[in-house]
Amino acid sequence: MNIFKKAALNLSVEAIIIFVLAFAMLGVGIFVTQQVQETASEGLLKARELVSTIDENPTAEKTIVGISSKGFELPVKKELETAIKYYNAERTTATEAIPLIDECKSSSTGVISSYANDGEYPINVVAVAIDVGASDTGEFPMVLQNTNLLGDEKYICKLKIVKESEPATEYESLTFLLTVSA
Repeated sequence: MNIFKKAALNLSVEAIIIFVLAFAMLGVGIFVTQQVQETASEGLLKARELVSTIDENPTAEKTIVGISSKGFELPVKKELETAIKYYNAERTTATEAIPLIDECKSSSTGVISSYANDGEYPINVVAVAIDVGASDTGEFPMVLQNTNLLGDEKYICKLKIVKESEPATEYESLTFLLTVSA
């Protein structure tokens, strides 16, 4: 009879250990599932925002599209390939229209980097000039290169659609956020 009591006690301890391990594994499983779900939902939100800015067409009320509300992130020594669309709300053709980025104000120092101040544009925009007819849309695939903005800094910049041969002739502009990453 003593052997049966010892076996029953031994079986009870093993059952308790298995029960505790099962609950611990269940807790870890739930935690990992939650983490995966949160990461996936963040990625999905970013993807939706990106797709919405790419597929968006410009209108007379929103003449420049292709820049999300969070702006661009531009690595210091690398290029960024992107595209914007421009709607010409004027009654005449926007000849030799081309985008450029100027007047970038540092969020930490308040210093403005611009062609007028430095003699060069803070971001070099490589794009092809096009003629955009009245009430028509033009698309600008472009490559952005940082020329003199500091890394690990946020800037408020102005994207302008100008006439290539006369940059002072501005067709449209948009202010946006630019993050320069190191």
